[in-house]
Amino acid sequence: MIKIHIPAAELPSRKMQYYNLIQNAIRIRLRNLRVSLENLINPTTIDISSQPLGSINAVSYKLMKLIDPASTSKTRPQTADYEMQTKLFRSKNATKINALDLKFVINLLNDLDVKNDLLYILLTKEADGIKGFNDKLISDYSIDEIKHLNIIKLAFNYEEFDRDIASEIRNYYWSSVDKISYTFCPYCNLVKIAPDKMPNGGQIIIGTLDHFFNKDDFPLLSYSMFNLVPSCQPCNMVYKKKIGFTELYHLNPHYSGANKRMRFEPKYKGDFRKMEEITISHHFADTTLEYQQLMGDTKLPNPFELGNLNVFNILNRYNPDAVDSAKNRLDRIDATNKNIPYIKKHLQRIFGKPDPEVYRDWYLANMESSFDEKDFGQRAYSKFNRDMHDFYYRVIDTDSVNDFVRQINDHEED
Repeated sequence: MIKIHIPAAELPSRKMQYYNLIQNAIRIRLRNLRVSLENLINPTTIDISSQPLGSINAVSYKLMKLIDPASTSKTRPQTADYEMQTKLFRSKNATKINALDLKFVINLLNDLDVKNDLLYILLTKEADGIKGFNDKLISDYSIDEIKHLNIIKLAFNYEEFDRDIASEIRNYYWSSVDKISYTFCPYCNLVKIAPDKMPNGGQIIIGTLDHFFNKDDFPLLSYSMFNLVPSCQPCNMVYKKKIGFTELYHLNPHYSGANKRMRFEPKYKGDFRKMEEITISHHFADTTLEYQQLMGDTKLPNPFELGNLNVFNILNRYNPDAVDSAKNRLDRIDATNKNIPYIKKHLQRIFGKPDPEVYRDWYLANMESSFDEKDFGQRAYSKFNRDMHDFYYRVIDTDSVNDFVRQINDHEED
């Protein structure tokens, strides 16, 4: 479980790029649904001369099926019959339509369309604020979660009406690798999610976009940039599936990761080469929010649905090869540790690099993973391997002559 890092200097431009990519298509959907609702409330507002009736007819048909499936035809009416069908449906279902208080939904849709900052905030609010902003919109516009959310979904639907916004969003994340700083899934740090190149120069997208807060319960967040977590198919479709994530018991990788307060740790007696298992240790109280988000709460029902490490079955997915991998990495560090001062001096003479850069070069080549937390997403097992590395200098060789390694570690402590 690693954090998705976007450099602070790039964040404003990334947000604006994402917003500009999809905002026009979303506005079209907002308007089509708003007009459909207005026409259903008062069919005399229908203006067949100026409205894009094809799209509005498609939305209206879905809307009618939501309100009263029994009085809605099994097939969508022709666009030419839109006005007649709307008036007929209204005459049969006036009481139901009035009871829905659709003016509240109309006000929300209208303001998201015409108040530019409102839609921008909804689409680019950062991870620690998206749930709060969603709840504020629901409250400010008196949205009833039972009566109104399924209607709102018609404007925030991935595949239907006008344009496939989902493909635009996937294109933003995966049209080129330099758009993202994560090649491997942030939930597990095991499975590649960056595109694979085809012989003809094209790309195969192998990653998925997980909605941290699910689309059914939080339709307004369906396209929110920081509600979309680039992830692997096993994490998204095999482990998480339909589990409803919350701020209380799950951690959004856009916000934080496991960091140094939760680490993979080898268990052994005497010599690390006699290692028995790999566990996960934590260094914060089990009453803290951080603990709950990563580890859940065993006292509650369905504990395996709570805490990211439980949901994604992290320890079991690492453990088949974790002991051998840990022994291998620790052996490499141990074998090289006493020679690092000489290697360092040799590399400095050749390349003129300062100590930390020389060490990072050695680490990347020998540990086959990224040294810094901000780069963990670029290589598989980066969090695991860094934890083994730190364990060596913290526990196995406490008298190491390589004090500059400790200085790098200390500098990066949270």
